[in-house]
Amino acid sequence: MLDSKMLYRQTMPYTFARLGLALLLALLSGILLAICLVLESSMGADAAQFIGGLIEEDLGEDGATIAMLCIWLAGTVGLHFIIMNYAGYLLKAGMWR
Repeated sequence: MLDSKMLYRQTMPYTFARLGLALLLALLSGILLAICLVLESSMGADAAQFIGGLIEEDLGEDGATIAMLCIWLAGTVGLHFIIMNYAGYLLKAGMWR
């Protein structure tokens, strides 16, 4: 019969692996945020005008910020889906040891 401490020790590598996946997601999301902030500050009004023309709205001065925030949010959600679903599934299946 398995006792709780032995079961806890056996599942600990998977717990640390899931923590590693979450930390990887946070790191990649931070890098994506830095890229979006640099692009927003360098492109500014040109990006707001371009994106405003695509959606046929006048975004004003904050248009580039709103656009980069949406790009960052969509990128983070996509990264979360890929990392946690695909890599998380591989982890659950026991393919990573």
